[in-house]
Amino acid sequence: MSADLKWVSWNVRGLNRPIKCNKVFSHLNKLKSQIVYLQETHLLNKDHNRLRRSGYTQVYHSNLNIRARGVAILLHRDVHFEEVSTIRDKNGRYIIIQGNLFNLPVTMANIYAPNWDDEQFFRNIFTLLPNLDTHNVILGGDFNCVLHPVLDRASTRHNTNTNANKSSQCINTFMQNYGMVDPWRAKNPTAKCFSFFSPPHKSFSRIDFFLVDSRLLSLVRAIDYEVMVISDHSPVIMEINVSGYSPPQRNWRFNTRLLTDQKFMEFINKHIDMFFETNSTPDISHGTLWETFKAYIRGQIISYSAHDKKQKLKRASEISNRLKIIDQCQTTSPSQELWKERTLLQTEYDLIMNDKAIEMHFRSQLQHYEHGEKASKMLSHQLKQKAAANHITSLRNDKGDIITDQKNINKQFLNFYKKLYSSDQCDTVTIENYLEKIKLPVLTEADKTCLEKDIQIIEVENAMRKMKSGKSPGPDGFPVEFYRAFSPKLLPYLCSLYKYALGAEVLPPTMRQATISVLLKKDKDPLLCESYRPVSLLCCDYKILTRILADRLEGVLDKIIHPDQTGFMKGRQLYSNLRRVFNIIYQSNANVDPEVIITLDAQKAFDRVEHKFLLKTLRSFGFGQVFCSWVDTLYKQPEAAIWTNKILSEYFVLSRGTRQGCPLSPLLFNIAIEPLARALRSAPDVLGIKRAGQTHTLSLYADDLLLFLSDPHKSIPKALNYIREFGKVSGYLINMSKSLIFPINEKAALMPHNSFPLTVATEKIIYLGVTVTREYKDLFKHNLKATLNQAKRDMERWSSLPLSLPGRINSVKMIILPKFLFLFQTIPIFIPKSFFKELDRLTSIFIWNKKIPRIRKEFLERRREEGGLAMPNYMYFYWAANLYKLIFWGMSKKNENIPLWAIMEQDSYISGSLASVVSSPLPLDKKLIPNNPVILGSLKIWQQFRIHFKHKQGLLSAPIVTNVLFPPSFIDSTFQVWANKGIDTLKKLFNEGHFLSFEQLQEKFNLPSSDFFRYLQVRSFVKKHFSPSLQTPPGSWIDECLTLDPSKKGVISYLYHMFNTAAAPSLEIMKKQWQKELGLEITGTQWQQITKFIHKSSICIRHGLIQFKVVHRLHISNSKLARIFPGTDDTCPRCRCETGTLTHMFWGCKSLQAFWGVIFDSLAKAWNIKILPNPLTALFGVTPQNCKVTTIQASALAYSTLLARRRILISWKNSRPPSHKQWVEDIHSCLKLEHLRYAIKGSTQNFFKSWKPFLDHVKKFE
Repeated sequence: MSADLKWVSWNVRGLNRPIKCNKVFSHLNKLKSQIVYLQETHLLNKDHNRLRRSGYTQVYHSNLNIRARGVAILLHRDVHFEEVSTIRDKNGRYIIIQGNLFNLPVTMANIYAPNWDDEQFFRNIFTLLPNLDTHNVILGGDFNCVLHPVLDRASTRHNTNTNANKSSQCINTFMQNYGMVDPWRAKNPTAKCFSFFSPPHKSFSRIDFFLVDSRLLSLVRAIDYEVMVISDHSPVIMEINVSGYSPPQRNWRFNTRLLTDQKFMEFINKHIDMFFETNSTPDISHGTLWETFKAYIRGQIISYSAHDKKQKLKRASEISNRLKIIDQCQTTSPSQELWKERTLLQTEYDLIMNDKAIEMHFRSQLQHYEHGEKASKMLSHQLKQKAAANHITSLRNDKGDIITDQKNINKQFLNFYKKLYSSDQCDTVTIENYLEKIKLPVLTEADKTCLEKDIQIIEVENAMRKMKSGKSPGPDGFPVEFYRAFSPKLLPYLCSLYKYALGAEVLPPTMRQATISVLLKKDKDPLLCESYRPVSLLCCDYKILTRILADRLEGVLDKIIHPDQTGFMKGRQLYSNLRRVFNIIYQSNANVDPEVIITLDAQKAFDRVEHKFLLKTLRSFGFGQVFCSWVDTLYKQPEAAIWTNKILSEYFVLSRGTRQGCPLSPLLFNIAIEPLARALRSAPDVLGIKRAGQTHTLSLYADDLLLFLSDPHKSIPKALNYIREFGKVSGYLINMSKSLIFPINEKAALMPHNSFPLTVATEKIIYLGVTVTREYKDLFKHNLKATLNQAKRDMERWSSLPLSLPGRINSVKMIILPKFLFLFQTIPIFIPKSFFKELDRLTSIFIWNKKIPRIRKEFLERRREEGGLAMPNYMYFYWAANLYKLIFWGMSKKNENIPLWAIMEQDSYISGSLASVVSSPLPLDKKLIPNNPVILGSLKIWQQFRIHFKHKQGLLSAPIVTNVLFPPSFIDSTFQVWANKGIDTLKKLFNEGHFLSFEQLQEKFNLPSSDFFRYLQVRSFVKKHFSPSLQTPPGSWIDECLTLDPSKKGVISYLYHMFNTAAAPSLEIMKKQWQKELGLEITGTQWQQITKFIHKSSICIRHGLIQFKVVHRLHISNSKLARIFPGTDDTCPRCRCETGTLTHMFWGCKSLQAFWGVIFDSLAKAWNIKILPNPLTALFGVTPQNCKVTTIQASALAYSTLLARRRILISWKNSRPPSHKQWVEDIHSCLKLEHLRYAIKGSTQNFFKSWKPFLDHVKKFE
């Protein structure tokens, strides 16, 4: 297998200007180039990331330390190249890379030679070329000399010099000695064609060319020179047939940018109406109608896009063709008229391409303006290490041989997945007999009815809304954005389609199809097919349907799936599995039996589920006919094609497996594996591990199965037999070589393990992303310490990125914080404050870019709405994640939301209620401290938290019943009666800050008079341990933390914000300093608005940083500079007569009065409001209390004045003040981006509602 690969060499004469850069890459896209040699990039080393665009993922460059020279080799993502070595010229004249191009050994060199005769330059390069005998050499570039003085040069002037210069002689000698050829000249022996025109010399020359190894000449399919546009050099285009390369297949995909084109929206809406009015007839089925619609509308979209593109580029193409003709004429019959015509055409071409490049530039600017350094995909791509191209270079076939041919690789995957998805054809009777032996819970009639009701339009709409944007579409190419944009018209037809599919028990063809994309799993062998995870790209109409069914199923699934299973279960969390594991391993046990944990590695568990078994299991759980019919329809002859290296295989039928990528699949898998879990749990010969009176046999997170076994010699063989029996009917298969046995007590560690078909792990195992160790103390080293070291490496790697302070904070929030938060949630281990100090130190170094911090981190940690930058406080997140677990200790065991680990820990503490220990005064009595390291660790964290917030007294959330400090509650059952009546915590005994009298309690809770003595007991208990004065003690917010509902979403975030608010430093100092300098009072309401406007004035994060620095007084004024460096002039650099305070330099300076005066006049006239120049608006964007403005006007004023402050900062140290014209230009520049932002969202009217008055006013003013 082979195909042509396109090389382009081009001297671009500088890429520093964004418009020029856009034009160059737009032209390269038009040429469909795959390997590009660029000369004269004029980029600095830090600028070369600009070249990673338009699909060019591999960039090799050499540059000078100034904006001159510079060469680069760009490789498109479709090109697989394995670099072996690189030679860079420090002067930016050449770059040489050696490696394997689709397994072809090559040396590629890009040269920008001096523009004088420099023979030594070429001699030096040729001696650097490595392995000329074993590697195919491809040289290209701007050689600044011609190979043939007659054929490669033409001039309007008389020139008798036909001798080759020394550089040319050197190149020709090298070509003769090493078998190199000029492929263009080899194919055009006597022709003339030129790549460069020199206006001063009025001469044409061919100084840009390729030289290739003579062994490659027969593979050069084409070589030509493009017309000279954009640069004064022609791009040289060469196509070489490369073995192993297959041109990528292009699958149609809807361009979501079209949705911002109003004409397109009208065009498609019209065609949707026309199609359904014409074709929606009784004789056409809904399935056929829908399939035809998608094909028709796809054709209309392609037609519209092609016509639009053709119209835009029609004139450019005409000019390009005419320029080529003129250039050919000039070489033979030059004339002044031709030269004039060329100049005019070149100018027109530049203007056309400028329009396109400017649009691209504005879109790029908008991305940076709107998303730049926010926690978004854009920032994520900057932070992540350059991922290896998703290209599979080699694979081991069935015979064990390594194959490299791309089509053969695709075929190998096809065969692998055909076999994987082929059913083992277990008979129905065997499946039914197996399921009959297992006692499975059955759905209620009410649940069944809920699942089987007709699909409603509102459900389809909700399913669309829930689906994420920006995801790859299925084989039909329509993403969810298309469905959302035209939902008013499509919703009824989708609803009818689904009803038809259920009745016909078959889906339309494209809804049954999927494209399987394979992703290499972490730390797996890339030569094996099984090392890749298959992800199904499904059509959106299919995913909308399965999303509806999944939403329905989620509501009833917890009633039939045991709490052991937490994967993809609503309200159940991954950390629950790990907390159980820790309790089992680290909780002391008097049992002398050996105990082990088995981690089972299931082979392609999702992909091996037998459809027949799944349907029988659904019926065994009591699912009704309609729902089972839906599942049967979804899995009736589904098809898939394999997508590897841009090659799509043929479609094949899937006889088993649940599709990874389908919203319904994980829920169906949980149902399919539940019979195995029930069988193991109820098996008398599979002995689980006992802790606190409970027996624990297994834990599940989707297909991650963990077994807890005692008496392993008996239990392990029996458990494996049950799993094999399950596998015969379901397709489930265990990979024994990757499954582990982990002894958790001494007796298990000492017993022989060679009788088990499992690998023994003696010290640690990896479970759900956490390293689980034999010793509790080692958890810190293997998890938190390791993550700290990784964080340090990440932040060091990011330090060179051009990020602002908020951008660096967002980087930490996106990458570093989630890793630690995951560990805080899953590992209940005490972490000393020294760890957080070190983490804070590393973070501070990164966010301040190794400079001295300008503001305390506590101010950065404040919420954005409260004037901060929301920098994470790791310690508060650690406390929030662990305090969240303590809330479960106070939950009743009867509560359906209580997880298994919470019941374990409650039962393991035999001294009383854990909730009562949590609410006890500090320090805790040693008698109250349990010997369970997990509970002890949580209590130490809780104690650390309370000491930090100086709250050692007892908490009123303390329960009365089984309170460890209140012995009567253990022996007097009447207190349980109190709890049943509502007096369950001490808090219920207080009202409006006072302890209730017995009479008040009697009246409120209907207590009998005989309970008076008990009342006295409780009151005495409260006085002794909680409130001697019987007044509500301080710290009620901590009590509130313990009374939250842990089953609700966002509890950890809520707790974190509570901690942050309680500890946040006041901004009162800043407020007073501003009041002092301004000589006026700022009200509380105004100050609240000032802090709010920090991030609300503009969507741009860098604008927000400007205002943050203003409010927090971080800009260096001359008066501040003089305080730092005594003797420095503290006067204003503009007026040179008054002290340069912040207020003066932003507002009070005489030279700024005219600037602010005209601005306020413009604002007042534009929006027809009465607003006089005032410092609050000028400095903070806040309108005066006596100025009546609408919300839109207030936002516009805040934005406008923010840009004025930015303009002042640009000329901060200049003697001349900024001008009104500069401010208007700044607003115009930003409003172009704002207008484009609104246009993309389809809300241009809102933009003009905000800004039309101002734009009209400025137009008049101009």
